[in-house]
Amino acid sequence: MELKDLAVILDMDLISSVERFGNNEMIFKKFLKKFSEDKTYGILCEAIENKDYENIEKSAHTLKGISANLGLTNLQECSNEIVWAVRNKEFDNIYSLFDNLKNNYDIIIKNLSELD
Repeated sequence: MELKDLAVILDMDLISSVERFGNNEMIFKKFLKKFSEDKTYGILCEAIENKDYENIEKSAHTLKGISANLGLTNLQECSNEIVWAVRNKEFDNIYSLFDNLKNNYDIIIKNLSELD
């Protein structure tokens, strides 16, 4: 899959995303491909399972930043919603928000594996 096709599927602003990497599309693709190796999502899953709200907030905030840097806007927004829910002690909302995040994450990982 070409990068431009991935950008359409994931609703990425490709121009802005590549600009954050010095307009070097090769470096941007390298970091995108490494996204699946990042441990933050796994840490978030474990924190959700353990109802560890401090680590839920921390890992969701980290994932938000990583997603923002890579132009993964949908995942960034899902992560931000979880951060907001924890900070506002809306703990009952976290699990449905996480389901949404998980769906977005799975779509990203699936499509990144097809990136040329």
